[in-house]
Amino acid sequence: MQIVFLFILICNYGIIQAQNNTQIPEDDKHIATFYFEYENKNLNGIPMLPLNSPFKIHFDELTGEESYYYYQIKHYDKNWQETLLSKNQFLIGNDNHLINDNTASNNTLQTFTHYTINIPNTFHRGFKRSGNYSIDIYNDWEELVVSKKFIIYEAESSIKIKTKRTRDLKFIDTHQRIELEITPEEIIINPKENLHVIILQNNNLKTAKHLQKPQFVIGNTFVYNKEKEMSFAGGNEYLNFDNKDLRTGTTNIAKTQLKEIFHHYLFAHQKRKFLTYTYNPDINGGFLINQYNRYKNIDSNSNAEYVWVHFKLMTNKYEDQNVHVYGGFNNYNLNKTTQLKYNYKEQAYMGKLLLKQGFYNFNYVSSNVENTKIIENLSGNFFQTENEYTILVYYKSPDDIAERIIGWSKGYSINVSR
Repeated sequence: MQIVFLFILICNYGIIQAQNNTQIPEDDKHIATFYFEYENKNLNGIPMLPLNSPFKIHFDELTGEESYYYYQIKHYDKNWQETLLSKNQFLIGNDNHLINDNTASNNTLQTFTHYTINIPNTFHRGFKRSGNYSIDIYNDWEELVVSKKFIIYEAESSIKIKTKRTRDLKFIDTHQRIELEITPEEIIINPKENLHVIILQNNNLKTAKHLQKPQFVIGNTFVYNKEKEMSFAGGNEYLNFDNKDLRTGTTNIAKTQLKEIFHHYLFAHQKRKFLTYTYNPDINGGFLINQYNRYKNIDSNSNAEYVWVHFKLMTNKYEDQNVHVYGGFNNYNLNKTTQLKYNYKEQAYMGKLLLKQGFYNFNYVSSNVENTKIIENLSGNFFQTENEYTILVYYKSPDDIAERIIGWSKGYSINVSR
């Protein structure tokens, strides 16, 4: 017997945790596929955007009705605590305006309405400062229906990133460590108190590392080279499926059925923890909305179908643990929507997600029964795994009202050295 759950990035209403970058109240199960777009690319995990750059925000309402939604912007410090700044201290213009760019789905089995927010727009022309932000979407009754964290940065620092194998013999085959040299363009005053560095692996806010103080200071260059504080479990290359073509099976889709909507059954997966590492190119946990169509200029946002995607992990049952489908498609959240149920007849964990057509990365993990902590990456951890690392440099000058993000850079764990 399979458990059925709907992919909509759900979390408990009113409990907004700093680690989760998308929240949807439990009773708003009709909101789906919420993502940011910058330079025609889907931003996975926590979106990061240059200051004063245009971008778009997308989401679907699965009822197929045309509802009225409004958005508000909030400003946060480096620890995701809301600041006391007024709107006119971080916004150019103002928020809390009707989202009037919406399109009805076109010839889809699952009817929905697609909403787009363009920033800048007539009323909200951009941001005055870099930092941590959230966008909150409200309905006509002033009820929160979705909240999404994002980051605005200034690239005003030179950042050198090295990815190496950990020196800790206990984790030498499973972990990677980062070494950094950061040289800001401006002179940093009292860096031990005012400079703060955050490292993210694959844009996952849940596993971010916070660096409070540099190990060495050479002029205006700050060196970070701490073993424990800068080490990450390597993970494994992500599994994937591509269902942009509804009727044709791919190497990872075993069967396709048309019922009330399309159902795609993935081939059964095995635990990879004890298998030899094999390189398999991925998009580091992300997803892309896309559909195959012989006609050009077809907008996937309003024409792509929603499909039930069936997952199956062959393994023994875990006692006092839950098993989840895990990846950027649900912002790395652990909850009832991502939880699989054990099928004793099949000797496998099974479940299904309602996902919009496209290309998806995912893995399997186990968690505690409260779904608050990952216990084990069922795909294993390998030091050779190719991961994406993002560096954010926060600085609060003595005469400023809040922190700015004065540095941003990405590095990749390719050919990890000792």
